[in-house]
Formats: sequence, structure tokens, C-alpha cells
Amino acid sequence: MLMLPWLFWIALGGIGLVSALHLLTHSLQAPQSFPPLRFVPRRKPRAAVLRLRPSDPWLWLLRLVILLLLGAAFAGPRLVWPGSSARIVLVEESTLIAPGAETKALIAGAVKGARTVLVFGSNPALQATDSPRLSPALITALRQRAELSNRYETVQLTIVAGFASESFDAATPAIRALWPGPVELIALPLVAARPARSAARMHPPEASSPLWQAHPAPGQVNGILTPTGPLLAPFQRSRAFVTPLPPDTRPVAWWLDGAPAAVERISPSGREIWAAFELPEEGDALAQASFRRHLDWLAGEEPAPLRLDAADLADFARGPATATLAPAARVTPLAPWLLALALVLMLAEPLLSRRPGTGPEAEGIA
Repeated sequence: MLMLPWLFWIALGGIGLVSALHLLTHSLQAPQSFPPLRFVPRRKPRAAVLRLRPSDPWLWLLRLVILLLLGAAFAGPRLVWPGSSARIVLVEESTLIAPGAETKALIAGAVKGARTVLVFGSNPALQATDSPRLSPALITALRQRAELSNRYETVQLTIVAGFASESFDAATPAIRALWPGPVELIALPLVAARPARSAARMHPPEASSPLWQAHPAPGQVNGILTPTGPLLAPFQRSRAFVTPLPPDTRPVAWWLDGAPAAVERISPSGREIWAAFELPEEGDALAQASFRRHLDWLAGEEPAPLRLDAADLADFARGPATATLAPAARVTPLAPWLLALALVLMLAEPLLSRRPGTGPEAEGIA
């Protein structure tokens, strides 16, 4: 099925213009005897007349085909079966999901018949908390949708997760709005309590460590992203972590520009955290809920995960009234071939227009 956006309709308008130019030609009029005209310089009389057939049918058809090919190529054609559909399934894998037969049955039923299955949160080295973020998973699903939409008429999304409230961040609603239409949500059971976690042994910025060095451009940063949420306060940045980090460490906090602000190492002896910032000891910042959650996380005292409110989940599944996903400019598999064929015909057009025995001169047209 070919998609025909406005560029293709412009090409159809050009076809009408070319056809009109081929029908409107200049023709010689029948000569008549008029003696006084012998003092007028001899020229071939010309007049515009409307013919019912083109002056050169083959050249006319060639130009129409070139315009059709160019319009179809820039319109982004797609060859898909009518009614074809593909389904993307996002599956959460984290320590917050309760193991058991119910969880396995829900996941097995969801992935059955799926075109693409994406597991998010399965790599602990990439997760700063037990509950993986839903926003990066949605971005990955949107990229998969862009690829599958060239082969399927509709692409559906199913999310199989625990939907803990901490899995959602400030960017999640905006990213969800990019997916057109509703999303199927399958809730997995959450654990009754988090895995036991020991208190972290902290290494302040002034401590010496092979993990960091003096920052090349020290200064003040007004926020830090942590596993428990953003910490909004003025922080002094004086340390920069080495790259790459050792394989037994992972970032657990980031500066606003994305650089690691703290790293964690978990060993049999316990948790160690190297923080390149100092938490304020007094002031309004300590009243923020994110600061209290961060201190609880450092102490290993985290409450049981809570699922997002049912009404909020229903709004998330339904999505916005109109999706904000703009049609992205893309090169479909058919477009290069159509452009190549149009180029070949454009090279042949001058040869066809100059061939002997055709054109205006062959019909007595000057």
C-alpha cells in the first residue's frame, strides 16, 4: 500500500501542467497571397493553437512518468499488507518483581505472538536502583516502532511491568505522549519487601582514591540526579571520575550534564560509595522528600515498593487525545529505487526530444 502525502499531490499537479504545455503548441498557418506583404521581412507565421493530441506523445509520457516517480519517491512509499499488525512487548526484570508461577504465566502470555520483545532493567550495572526507569524503555520502543512501521500497517505496544511509582520520572508522560494510541498494560506482582541492603560506607570528595581526579573545570552545579530522585541544591564539583570505571563499580548519581557524581561498589564486605559532592547539613534542602529518600537509601532503609495509582495507570494506558509524534523524515526501501529510475529517465529525456522525425518541426510547427 502506497502512502500518498502532500508531496505526491504536488507531483500530480505538475503532471497536469506538463500535459497542458504539450497540448498548447505553436503551429504554422496556411499561407495566403497578399502582394503588399512583399515589403515585409519574410518570417514564418506562428500562432498558438490547442490540439487534442500532444505534439510528441512519447516525450509527453516520459515526462509524466518522471514526475510520477519523483512524487512517489519523496512521498515515502511503503509496501505493507493491508491490516498487518506488529506488537512490541516491554518486559521489566528487576528485584522488585515477585518471582513465582503467576509472574511467569503473565509474561509468557504477553510475549506470545509478539514481533519484538524488549527486556529492560536486566543489567544491574546500568541501573542505579532496584526499579528500572520506564522512560529509556519507552524511547527504545519508539525506535523499534519507527523500523516496524515500514513493514506493518499498525504497531502496538504492551508493557509488562510492576509499575512501581519510582519507575516513573518527570519525562515519562512526555515520552508516553509520543506513542500514538492506547498502550496495553499488564501488571506484575511486586515483592512485599525490598531485598536487604547494608548501609553504605561513604568516601567524601576530599578522600584520595584511584577512582577520581581533580576536575578540570571545577564550579557550582545546582542539582544532582540520584536513584531516589533529583537533589536540588547548590553543589560544588571538584572531582571527576576516571573513564572507564572499573567493572565492579557502577554510577549511582549524575550531575545535570550527565557526568557521574557518585559510584557504588558492592563487595562481600559491604557497600562503598564515592560521592563527588557533599550533602548539606542544614537548610531548606533537607526538607525535600528526595533528600530524605536519598539518606534512607544510603542507610539501606528503603520502604516496600508501591504501585502507581490505578487512575494514573489508566490515564497512562489511554494516552493523550492526540499523539504528539510528528511524521519523521525517513528513507523507505522503495524511495532510492524510484529516485534512481527517475534519474535514468531524466538522462534519456534530452535524447528523446532531439531524435529525428519528431517534435514540432516534423508536424510543420515552428
